[in-house]
Amino acid sequence: MTVAEFITLDETHELVAQLGETVPGGTFLCDRVTYAVPDASFHFEPVLEVPLGLI
Repeated sequence: MTVAEFITLDETHELVAQLGETVPGGTFLCDRVTYAVPDASFHFEPVLEVPLGLI
């Protein structure tokens, strides 16, 4: 899953509504959040990984 920094909150809500009509629903396990940045060729490389755990 990718969260884009270049779209507005309103555009995000529109995108979620559009995808909700065309993409099957489901669940997934998420055990970490990774922050990745693009290089000059727009290839994304991870720079920070935050593990998620049970509280």
